[in-house]
Amino acid sequence: MKEMRQGEERPHWVKIDGRGKLAAAGIVSLEGFDEREIHAALPDSILVIGGKNLKVTAFSAETGDLSAEGRIDYLRYSGRLPRRAGFLEKLSR
Repeated sequence: MKEMRQGEERPHWVKIDGRGKLAAAGIVSLEGFDEREIHAALPDSILVIGGKNLKVTAFSAETGDLSAEGRIDYLRYSGRLPRRAGFLEKLSR
């Protein structure tokens, strides 16, 4: 696979194989996951993968590739997750 350079746009795509396996590209980071949902950050939104018994089997921040297994019931694109206030921001309140 081609390694991405800093600041280079990563093409995004998703492939689902029989609702049991998922492969995706263009992922910037994983925001969180459990057995019911995986939250994957894209440059301008969040991809939410929902289902049952979900497991992230591979993720590379360098290439933006994500692999997951389990019963995949839905994909949803949403806006960015709310930014948490940093330590210094909390002190200045």
